[in-house]
Amino acid sequence: MSISEFHESCRELAGDRDQNLKAYVMPTATLTKLASMSSDAAVAVGLKGAGKSSAYRYLTEFDAPDVIIALNPDTYEFALPSRNLNYAAARKQFEHDLVLEALRAIADAADRVKKQGATAAMIATAKKQVASYLDTVKRAAGRVRGLGGSILGCGFTIQVAESQTSVGLLPRKDIDEARAALKAICDAGVVVRIVIDDPEHVFSATRDLDTHMLGGLCLAAIGLRRAIKNFKVVIFMKTHVYHPVALAVEDFSKYPDHMVRLTWTNAELIGMVERRLSATSLRVEDLFKAKKPSDGKQMMIEEMLPNLRNGPRDLLRWLDLALAANKDTQITSTHINSVSAKTSRDAFSEMERAHFESYPELGSVVKTIFKTTAAKEFGSRDFEEHIRNLVISDKDMQALSNIPWMQRRSSTMLPSVLFEAGALSFRKGADIILPFNESYELDDFKSASSVFLTPALRKAVS
Repeated sequence: MSISEFHESCRELAGDRDQNLKAYVMPTATLTKLASMSSDAAVAVGLKGAGKSSAYRYLTEFDAPDVIIALNPDTYEFALPSRNLNYAAARKQFEHDLVLEALRAIADAADRVKKQGATAAMIATAKKQVASYLDTVKRAAGRVRGLGGSILGCGFTIQVAESQTSVGLLPRKDIDEARAALKAICDAGVVVRIVIDDPEHVFSATRDLDTHMLGGLCLAAIGLRRAIKNFKVVIFMKTHVYHPVALAVEDFSKYPDHMVRLTWTNAELIGMVERRLSATSLRVEDLFKAKKPSDGKQMMIEEMLPNLRNGPRDLLRWLDLALAANKDTQITSTHINSVSAKTSRDAFSEMERAHFESYPELGSVVKTIFKTTAAKEFGSRDFEEHIRNLVISDKDMQALSNIPWMQRRSSTMLPSVLFEAGALSFRKGADIILPFNESYELDDFKSASSVFLTPALRKAVS
């Protein structure tokens, strides 16, 4: 096969639209943990480009259990209007809705779940619970607008005439009966998974982030995983969505293992490239021009992987540019280096676009902070002092300080924003921790011996 076929796969940067993804999707350690019914991991958090769309498809298409419910903004149109509910109230409503949604899907898949151990009586009970809930909703609100075929969220979206009314929960007895019906089916061996991508868009049509609603959804997912075996809800969130939710919901501290990051090891990133090459009957040594076969992998390990920000997307984009520069012939170090500045600018633009709503002008802030120190390592306190000095003496930084979100962040708080955006990397002992690494955790960042601009962004800044 020709390298040009592999090159085409490198250009498929949107996992949700890649028709050939199944042939080379990489089952990372993070994905394995999310797929496991015994793992507490219910919330998957990652930078844009870290493989969220591919992971979503893996859990809903390629590793699908007996019953799968896939929710994302493209497939579901219902929205939960903001009601200023606290996360505890939202958790209760979502727990009930998630159970009823699972029962609805089970009833729709009756023939399949019978083969997995569910009895006709169990399925009849599931149908009865769903019908009973919808009857209650209709009696309370008169009609259900925009419900479609789903139960999930209808307790929030009921509308009476022009006013929107939250129906709220059923009596405790009815809630317990619905949960018991689902538990009996799952105990019989039926495996049910609900996967939700970008819940801030699925459940809201507004631009404002409802942290308590999303926090309630996450807590519901965590609680149900522990209460019902063979039933799991997985929620995908971007980092800039998860961080404010985690700050608003103190109950997350009770579940230290509820969240996993979409992280990549060097071996997994190389494996991703190898799988794409294999899909076109090529090997790494066919892609890289080197003196010996192992040198191709070594090029990636030494020259490319340390200069990535989000992991897979940055790597594929870099390979795309290098192959284009060399007209689809074998890549050398010269080709890798010749497009590294363009790769850096693309990574920088990705960061800006992903955080435009939360942190407008973030790119300008990063460039101002590092315009003369792109390769410098700072101790944590030294970095804070560097920012304070810029606010005092640098005209560009003074102007940026008038941005509303900047006015809410002191010099001690701004590093956490840069961490959240993947603009900062750090040292943990002797190791350099990049934004796509497993140890890229806030606690590790706060105890880092030094921090610095993520190497992938340096050429875009300097």
